[in-house]
Amino acid sequence: MKKHTYHLAGLSLAFGLALAPALKANLDFRVDIDTSALVSAPNGPFYLDFQLNEGSSSLANSVQLTDFTFDGGHATGTPSAWGQAGGTLGTSMWLKDDSADPFNEILQGFSSDTTGIHFEVSISQNLAGVTPDAFTVAILDSETGLPQIGTDAPDGVSLITLNIDANDTLGDVKAYSSTLPEGVLASVGTPVPEASTMGFAFGAFALGLAGLRRWSRRRAA
Repeated sequence: MKKHTYHLAGLSLAFGLALAPALKANLDFRVDIDTSALVSAPNGPFYLDFQLNEGSSSLANSVQLTDFTFDGGHATGTPSAWGQAGGTLGTSMWLKDDSADPFNEILQGFSSDTTGIHFEVSISQNLAGVTPDAFTVAILDSETGLPQIGTDAPDGVSLITLNIDANDTLGDVKAYSSTLPEGVLASVGTPVPEASTMGFAFGAFALGLAGLRRWSRRRAA
């Protein structure tokens, strides 16, 4: 009886480990931005800008930005940050908001030959009361004090927006396109699984199946 219990427990653990990524509290998604319309544009250089701004609650939220890739180009210069924000486009970036730092922003330039930018986003989901915390992604240009390029978003400047709630899904992340200059397109999707995560999940699943086979053979005997 103990052997049967052991194998069933091992199977349950293996299935639990294999499904663990789906149980994460954070909202994870991928962002792809087509910047080919900005190649050699006269109002360059351009800067990728991230903001996380406090809502009407003292509950803090945080954003992790990872796996940056640049089609045809690369990150340039050093980041500029305000409030609780840090990192670099060369590795990863982060932002955090709370009542002490309600406005948090980080930006860094990218080369004029960049035709696309891709990265992964992970955002906590602490409900911030009547006015939610807001995460935005924009592109700034070099004219008149780094204004954002115009987009068709409600605020007129964002390419990606998320008003953070406790039950956000990918559908709550809004993507927009530029209006001046036209042609910059943003889109969101599910994150790309890391090879190590996929290997671990498959290994746990295989381990569980092996345990079930051994338990079935012993029970049949």
